[in-house]
Amino acid sequence: MRSANHLKILVVEDSPQDAFLFKTALGRTHVHASLHIVEDGLEAVRYLRHEGKYHERRTHPFPNFIISDVKMPQMDGFQFLRWVRSHPEASQVPVVLFSAAGNEADADQAYRLGANAYMVKPFSLEELTDLLRVTCDFWSRCIRPVTGQHQFTAPAISTTHAAARAREHCGSPSA
Repeated sequence: MRSANHLKILVVEDSPQDAFLFKTALGRTHVHASLHIVEDGLEAVRYLRHEGKYHERRTHPFPNFIISDVKMPQMDGFQFLRWVRSHPEASQVPVVLFSAAGNEADADQAYRLGANAYMVKPFSLEELTDLLRVTCDFWSRCIRPVTGQHQFTAPAISTTHAAARAREHCGSPSA
């Protein structure tokens, strides 16, 4: 694994227990990576737009890839994925959707929306550790496009407005 390529991973996960498992699993991988966890899709949008508490890029760097839960309050994984793919500054960031259920309809929707992968959440810490190790190894070997400074030029929008725009632009998550 190439340690010179420090990965920056954004995890979008509303379960504190699952977020803790991600932190623990990444620590066990011995991968040169930083993990940043936000609680839902709206927080992830704020993170990517470097708004509010995420304004400092040194402490909240733009991610090399994103792992997002599917089922979350406010803005679910599908709505968040639609947002990512519709914003040129973030559209090329790889997104992996994780779900507790291996629902084929959800997998189909994830891939139609542009997910790079759809996976069932592992049930054990060992499985999650192995999956993160392989995932980090894979993305650390990929050559990523140069897309500038990942600066968003659009003005910041309120959380409520962002959710309404995402729903309006994207339709319902089951569409």
